Amino acid sequence: MPIDVTAFFIVQPGSLSLRARFLVASLREQTSDALPLHAFLPRGRGQLDDATIAFLRDMNVEIREFEPQIWDRHSYAIGNKVDAARQGFDSRFAIFLDTDILAVGRPEFWRLTGHWTAATTNFGGQEFDSDQLMKLGKEALKLGSPMTDSIDDDRALEAAQRIRSFNSGVVWFDVNGGFPEEWWRATSAVLESDLPDSAKRPFADQTALMLISAQAEDRIGVLDWRWNRLIKGWRPDRRDVFVHYFRFPSLFLRPELCRRIVDLHRRHAENGHNLLGELTVRDLYEFQNGAVRPGRERLPVLPTAAELAEPDEPNPRNEEANEVGGAGGRTRPPPDDAVSRKARPRVSRKSNAARPVQS
Repeated sequence: MPIDVTAFFIVQPGSLSLRARFLVASLREQTSDALPLHAFLPRGRGQLDDATIAFLRDMNVEIREFEPQIWDRHSYAIGNKVDAARQGFDSRFAIFLDTDILAVGRPEFWRLTGHWTAATTNFGGQEFDSDQLMKLGKEALKLGSPMTDSIDDDRALEAAQRIRSFNSGVVWFDVNGGFPEEWWRATSAVLESDLPDSAKRPFADQTALMLISAQAEDRIGVLDWRWNRLIKGWRPDRRDVFVHYFRFPSLFLRPELCRRIVDLHRRHAENGHNLLGELTVRDLYEFQNGAVRPGRERLPVLPTAAELAEPDEPNPRNEEANEVGGAGGRTRPPPDDAVSRKARPRVSRKSNAARPVQS
């Protein structure tokens, strides 16, 4: 039975337009055309180019403008995702996707429907010592009880022990459960607090998830990493749903992912769309061959220069390479449940620094 869910993301002129085109193209290949897709455009921050607008409309993507409140108040552009989550949806559930994500597997949304909200724990870039964790605990309690004048250390420590670390690249939530407003308040509280800068920029929206998680056990469900696999841990034999690549050129250095980019571009070029924009397939080919790391074998997954000169010529020799963009190799069966519990930050014995648990 189809799950009543809307997928949404942020789009802006420039590099986010490029990423948005490939996010949408890959999503449509992995999901039903009936899945509502919403692209949120911050008002007053420039207009999309005609080519991107035409492509999004052909892909049945609704473009919605919104007022970027967190960006305007705190000069924190990443807060756009939090503002967008508050705009409301007609579906029961919604899932936010960072624009620098590629869909590589079919999402089984039914696995997530038991959660008020959920995210993955493949989190990095922040460390907290024990004193800072206490501050986080106090901020979490203030968020849950804003009328409280003072919070003792014992209660703060108890809250700090419930803190979980999350990545906000993929966030699932029940539209009517109140999460968007709570996420917005928590993000604003982080940016206005005396927490260290490492908790604020560029991670305030993720620190906000930590504060929400500290208010009660299992407040935020923990998604399996397949739902937001960081590119450094991605392998073609895994049954991942989304790959989070961060910087578009990172895809060129992964032959299988680069092949997906080329294939998506060529398929949509048949309908008059140029997903690569000012880039060309030749650019990707040259970049990959010029940026191969020492000791890494060059894999000819992209066409040669001669093949590029004759794009309409069939090439049976590359039939096997063309299949690399699929699942590839043997795959392990998916877990019985998409939810894991390995998310708690811990304090290192060596440095007293809190790090998220990596599974």
